[in-house]
Amino acid sequence: MGFADVYVRQIIALGQAGDVLLGISTSGNSENLIHAFATAQRLGLTTIGFAGGDGGQMEELHSKELLDYCLNVPTASIHRIQETHVTLYHIVWDLVHTLLEHPALCPKPPALASGLISTAQT
Repeated sequence: MGFADVYVRQIIALGQAGDVLLGISTSGNSENLIHAFATAQRLGLTTIGFAGGDGGQMEELHSKELLDYCLNVPTASIHRIQETHVTLYHIVWDLVHTLLEHPALCPKPPALASGLISTAQT
């Protein structure tokens, strides 16, 4: 296992269908995140990428429906990309906390709605 798979083992050990993987890359080309997204998709996680510039490989994955959401900051300025990523992260954080506080506002994830995964306890 090299650095390109640094997140893969963690996702295999801890990820479950219905979880969310959020990956942040200024260029959108971080190989370790590309591998992580592929593993997460296979395990049924929702995948979200924050990228910059032209979106790089993250945008390519998204166009092939191998990354669920790619939020791209279309500029060459690393400072603007990273500032925007921090803002996006805080917005996502706030949304998660709002939905945890008010679960009726949150639709069922597609995997739950389609019956691919169950909430029944075993």
